[in-house]
Amino acid sequence: MSGVHRGYCILLKKMSNSNTTQETLEIMKESEKKLVEESVNKNKFISKTPSKEEIEKESEDTSLRQETQRRTSNHGHARKRAK
Repeated sequence: MSGVHRGYCILLKKMSNSNTTQETLEIMKESEKKLVEESVNKNKFISKTPSKEEIEKESEDTSLRQETQRRTSNHGHARKRAK
């Protein structure tokens, strides 16, 4: 099981106190959709479709990846300005 599902379980447990199960399901569906879209975009140039396990594995370091991307784009701008 990946961290995503662990997170969902915690989320569901937290939410079950109030009557917002439907809301929780919506949130889960949304984040899952975003996750898959991100993986698809990342692997567009790769012919192989990522498996469910790979997608779930990637989701755990999604925030980390975004952080790295932001940093590299900043580096690029700095280099351009230096020239």
